Amino acid sequence: MARRKLLHATGGALVALACLSGAASAQDPQVTLRFSHWSPPQHPMSTIAVPGWVNAVEKASNGSIKIQVFPAQQLGKAIDHYDMARDGLADITWINAGFQPGRFPILQALEMPWLYADPQRMMLAFDEWYRPWVEKEMKDVKVCQLQNLFPAILHTKREVKSLPDFKALKVRVANSTQSRYLATLGSVIIPVPATEARDAIEKGVADSILFPWRSLMIFGLDNALTYHMDAPFSGNGFELILNRNSYNRLTANQKKAIDDHCTAEWAQRFMAAWNKQEDDGRGELKAKAGHVVYPLSPQFHNELRAAAEVVRKEWAEGARKAGYDPDQVWNSLIGAVRKHKADQPPS
Repeated sequence: MARRKLLHATGGALVALACLSGAASAQDPQVTLRFSHWSPPQHPMSTIAVPGWVNAVEKASNGSIKIQVFPAQQLGKAIDHYDMARDGLADITWINAGFQPGRFPILQALEMPWLYADPQRMMLAFDEWYRPWVEKEMKDVKVCQLQNLFPAILHTKREVKSLPDFKALKVRVANSTQSRYLATLGSVIIPVPATEARDAIEKGVADSILFPWRSLMIFGLDNALTYHMDAPFSGNGFELILNRNSYNRLTANQKKAIDDHCTAEWAQRFMAAWNKQEDDGRGELKAKAGHVVYPLSPQFHNELRAAAEVVRKEWAEGARKAGYDPDQVWNSLIGAVRKHKADQPPS
């Protein structure tokens, strides 16, 4: 009897040990991923967006994924972030495809003036529209999220009331589409990075800028530029991407932790606080002494939209040369925008 009890106890202990051993062997290995972006530490990208996403992924992986964040171009220049992810210099990067005009001809359609007004709804449209093209234009990387920032507003030292007011206006722009559009209106293009915009304004190299509302204050330009065109002049897209080898080396559980946070809904969550800050900036500037937030007349608005057709035709020709049907691409984009009501102002 004593021997049977001993054998039973020993057998139970062995079963328990086997279970523990099995649990240990099934545990996902620890992985550290490097996440590079270019926004400064005080920017909403650094303080809100990235930490929220990083913490959610780490938690979903039960702590087996650790993400080390490198802001402010520590690992490379903003323009190089697509190639950094492709080449494995970083495992995750946040990019603006517009920094490399012509490289992503389909995606460049997103930069067309007057395309969208609500960035949160636009992210649903962006994802629906561009996912079918991802393997053609960004096959070197794993595209996680497709994001939209609040549309840029034209901030100037004087009110811009008509098309002739654009002539000789020195405008800091964010992408080549803005450059071509404003050039057709007679403006002087100042293509400096956002981090150098303040210096350009203070030195008189530029006298206006296309920035979302709150960004004007974040970059310290609200004392120099006091007139603000109350219209969604031009939108912008960002892409959260991963190195393919880094992703493929993950376990199935770890891949799921990443994939579950690579959706259009997560793109909305990623950008929500930042876009709200940009939207709130309108009221802050309007209430600030000496600042003028002015609407466009219907006629002026129509003239500006009509002027953008020249740039759209240029884009279409570039897309056609790259082997795409520009009408198909454009119509599917407009259809997605209207379906998700992204062309209507935020409610």
